[in-house]
Amino acid sequence: MARMHPTYDAAGRLHQLAGDTDGVITRRDARHGGVTRRRIAQEVARGRWEVARRAVKIVGAPATLESAWRLALAGASPRAALDGVSALQCAGMVGFEDLVHLSVPKGDRVIRDQGVRVHELRSWDDADVLELPVRRVRPELATLRAARWAVSERAAQTILAMSVQQGLTTPQRLITMLERLPRSRRAALIAAAVSEIAGGSQALGELDLVRLCRSHDLPVPARQQLLRRPSGTYYLDARFAAYALTVEVDGLGHRDISQTRVDQRKHNELQIDGDVVLRVMSMDLRDDPEPFLRQLRRALMARGWGG
Repeated sequence: MARMHPTYDAAGRLHQLAGDTDGVITRRDARHGGVTRRRIAQEVARGRWEVARRAVKIVGAPATLESAWRLALAGASPRAALDGVSALQCAGMVGFEDLVHLSVPKGDRVIRDQGVRVHELRSWDDADVLELPVRRVRPELATLRAARWAVSERAAQTILAMSVQQGLTTPQRLITMLERLPRSRRAALIAAAVSEIAGGSQALGELDLVRLCRSHDLPVPARQQLLRRPSGTYYLDARFAAYALTVEVDGLGHRDISQTRVDQRKHNELQIDGDVVLRVMSMDLRDDPEPFLRQLRRALMARGWGG
């Protein structure tokens, strides 16, 4: 069998090495895979590869979120890791967009690039970092840091709720991790939101409902109660058990046909049990809550609440 020309052999190895890493591979890993700097330079000269920071990238490879993570990490020290929202996206979070966030130990060298936000941390523990599929901070710590770094308090609460709702972490892990964080201007807000989530409010709309009930001197409902019935198993967003009254907070996901079917079955089961069911859009709780609050107050009073 004819021996493959070494240049093409090198190109083949580079493609193979980068095949599982979104078209991006560090030059160090390329050398460990048997591809010399000279071979890399030859492939770059032929226009098949390009060098970006400490990485080699296939020319024409799709620009994905994963390749952006790897390029950002290639420009930082070996101890750098995805953090904040980026670490959560890597862990599976969907529905929240942000810059690429990296954290590094204080003083470590890093190339700062557009679209990448670097956080230098005085408190650093390598045990907080997971290696696969890329270096990333554990979800519970990444969640709390993402809330601290968010552009607004609303965004911070959204991140906390989404992380638990999507199963990336648990309220108990967040509570445990809170003690390790340095003080910040959002410490009280984050602690309060985590406390509410631990009480059962997994979605941001449910957090808004609880906050509004307290600020308007209304009873505080139980959240995420389990309802098992012949038609299925359901979770109730908020229930005032003493008054047989349930509130369902509808986000955009409730417009999906499959979710609508589930909502209808749950609604019917509650009606059969004798509950009054009130529904409200999460955006209304945020932007114009007064009409619903008046309805809620009337429903509670009609079912025995003294006010």
